[in-house]
Amino acid sequence: MNIISKFYHYLDKLLKIIILAISILMIISTFMQVFSREILQDTWKWTDELSRICLVWLAFTSSALGIRYGSHIRIDSLYNVMPKKVRAVLDWLGYLCVIVFSAGVIKYGFALPPYISFPRLCAGRWA
Repeated sequence: MNIISKFYHYLDKLLKIIILAISILMIISTFMQVFSREILQDTWKWTDELSRICLVWLAFTSSALGIRYGSHIRIDSLYNVMPKKVRAVLDWLGYLCVIVFSAGVIKYGFALPPYISFPRLCAGRWA
């Protein structure tokens, strides 16, 4: 195993651990939200926000692992009947779409903070 293969191997392990930790945190947060709402008859606002934030992070980290293993959703029945060259072009087109989408998220993600003066999360305001 060369150095790059080892790096990818450990990166995969790290991503899997991060995904597992985020999933557990989201499950616990959601359970606490249901518990506080149904049993205690009081809503803890921070549990809802934590679940949402975990869902966003889970989506992005899982998509990175999905690209690594090629396990994203596609119509396999149509994809499998195409010639290998067409499949290769479709794969590259898919990767190009991911790159364009990611570039848009990064561009507009960095352009957004000047328009947001304070965090909009309820849990960030203790007053």
